[in-house]
Amino acid sequence: LKPKLMMPNQKATVPGDSEKLLVETITIEDHLGWTSGALVFYKDNMTEIFKKLERKFNIRIENNFEKLESLHFTGRFAKRETLEEVLGTMRAHTDFSYTISETNILLIYEPVNLESQ
Repeated sequence: LKPKLMMPNQKATVPGDSEKLLVETITIEDHLGWTSGALVFYKDNMTEIFKKLERKFNIRIENNFEKLESLHFTGRFAKRETLEEVLGTMRAHTDFSYTISETNILLIYEPVNLESQ
């Protein structure tokens, strides 16, 4: 790897099988938000987001809407925000439906189109 000079607020990664060092500018608060209990997503795919939601809210998530797998999301939610508030914000940007069972299982599925019924 070729050495690179880094400045404050930058991070370095070696993506996949690459032989190059990728340096990008970041917002430190977004990467360290978890230390204050915030829920932070930075270009996370939905599988990663579901894992974070499962840990934070002590639930199990079953995604039955495959289209979500290819989507990425960046966002920051305060420690006090509920699961419903987080999902509501995400639904404002990506259409999906969900239900939460009595056994704390969150089921994600394709949005229901009421006009076609």
